[in-house]
Amino acid sequence: MSKKIKKKEIAPQVHEGEPYFVYLKNPLEYRRQLLESSRKTIYALKSHQKILSIRQKKFEEMRKLRTSIKELLYLNRKFNEKLPKYDNKFLEGVRTEDKTKPVKILVTKVRKPAVPIIKREKSDMDRLEESLAGIEKKLRNLQ
Repeated sequence: MSKKIKKKEIAPQVHEGEPYFVYLKNPLEYRRQLLESSRKTIYALKSHQKILSIRQKKFEEMRKLRTSIKELLYLNRKFNEKLPKYDNKFLEGVRTEDKTKPVKILVTKVRKPAVPIIKREKSDMDRLEESLAGIEKKLRNLQ
């Protein structure tokens, strides 16, 4: 009979609170690469945030368009109800001459009222831009 011998698993002994050091051959290069990857990540997050804001604006405009179309359909229905009923045969015999005069349109400049500047909270995009500026500053200091 063969006996199976269990192997002892040796777990690494790490004491909590004890510092753990790793030797790096070129720490500046590792730091530069880490900052570069952070910068690329922030650029990706920034472009993603722009896409999200564009999508949000699109949904808002679509919602406004839907309400406008519903209102136009309602007004068209009310307009058709107010029109008098007529016979199509009567209109077939009547000729109309098109004597339209060109209409002059006067263009006037409309001044917009002064809009007070409202302080707003920092958005995700603003925070990303600030952190990106900090990372690029650190990269310039390393080079």
